[in-house]
Amino acid sequence: MSNTHCKITIADQANVLISGVGPETQDKLDQALKWRQKNCFHMPKYKLGVWDGYINLYKSGWTYRNLINEDILNIIINDGYEIELFDNRRNMPHELETISSDYFSEHPDKNGKPTELRPYQVYAINKAVEENSGMFIMATGSGKTLTCAGLASRFKNHGKVLMIVPTIDLVTQTAKAFGYVGIDCGEFYGEEKIIKDVTISTWQSATNYPEILEGVDCVIADECHKYQAKEVFDFLTIAGKDVPHIYGFTGTLPKDELSLMRLKAVFGEVLYEKTAYELQQEGYLASVNINIIETDVIEKNFQHFQTEESYLNNHDNRNAYLASVIEEIASTGNTLVLVHRIKRGEKLSRLLPQATFIAGSGEGKSTNKERAVEYARMSTEDNQILIATYKIASTGIDVSRWFNLVMVDPTKDFIEIIQSIGRALRKDTDKDHAEIWDFCASSKYSRKHKYQRKKFYKEAKYPFNEVKVKLP
Repeated sequence: MSNTHCKITIADQANVLISGVGPETQDKLDQALKWRQKNCFHMPKYKLGVWDGYINLYKSGWTYRNLINEDILNIIINDGYEIELFDNRRNMPHELETISSDYFSEHPDKNGKPTELRPYQVYAINKAVEENSGMFIMATGSGKTLTCAGLASRFKNHGKVLMIVPTIDLVTQTAKAFGYVGIDCGEFYGEEKIIKDVTISTWQSATNYPEILEGVDCVIADECHKYQAKEVFDFLTIAGKDVPHIYGFTGTLPKDELSLMRLKAVFGEVLYEKTAYELQQEGYLASVNINIIETDVIEKNFQHFQTEESYLNNHDNRNAYLASVIEEIASTGNTLVLVHRIKRGEKLSRLLPQATFIAGSGEGKSTNKERAVEYARMSTEDNQILIATYKIASTGIDVSRWFNLVMVDPTKDFIEIIQSIGRALRKDTDKDHAEIWDFCASSKYSRKHKYQRKKFYKEAKYPFNEVKVKLP
């Protein structure tokens, strides 16, 4: 095959059509652009043999612009095709000047001094301006919100900016932070639907109202690792197909390849990473020590994870032990306790009457305003205990005075674990260290998950120790 033309059409900012190649090349592209679904082995379709477990991001010649890399082009070229490129994008990226650390200096920080961007924040903003899409991995406490504010400020004079966040709490929290540096924001969620030059919305509200993208030149997605669901993916690649600038920010990317490639399809490659360890070494984040406490239980070999989870949730003797240890831990400073189930949180809160228990609005326990009051209380009060579900509190809480973080029966979810630890990493005037408590059990799944978490801790360079405890 020689001198045969392959036509690659950039249909818009998100989508590309590859045409003019034969079945053999189509098959190679198909193989290169599909990845196995995480946990597919447990899914009925896979078990029945009607699905091979793979998700294909190349269908009938269509794929995503951000997935066209050198490897894909080489498949086409090595099969003897000459590539013709057609660019049909309507809105082209803007070319903007770079900024410096004094970009927000006319606005005072919380200490009354001129706001100064850190060197890596300046680099991230300028790198984003240089590229028209990409992801930024910035650990909790790195100042992602201020970085996003700098990015929004750069683009708002060229078109509207939409920032999407996973929770209502983060809408109000981010809008407040943007306001400190002079950015007036619209807030779009629930009954509050105000659109301005810079609008902050939950992804749920945005996907239900795609018209919010009218006139938008820049989309910024905070906690972008959460945006793999079909409705969000379609919102960004179909409704948002003409947005010329799109960026994703997160503290942690997923480890499974399909999830990572879906994020790359939307946001592009990782442009910059700033790890918690680097920030600790540079003095921006608190040091931590992880205490793994494995409690011995009689029942160990459960056939299903859910059965084991129920056993541990309802283990009265163990819950009483956990409550007594948490009470002792809290005597050293404000303590955040994370649980997976509301009933578990309620059990612990009954055993710890001095504690406050919160859960998400969708979980039926508290409103975002009530949670904001509790978070604010931690800035001024000492030795408080706040019990919360992982769902509501493992990401996006801007509270620096957590001296202790207690994770009750954490799983092996990499993102959940690293993001949860991030709650304790922020420094404050009276805090430069935090203790992390990882409570697990000697039962089958709890032990398996513990071994996986230890790998995560080593990878993140978090020091840890381990003790085994027999319940009284």
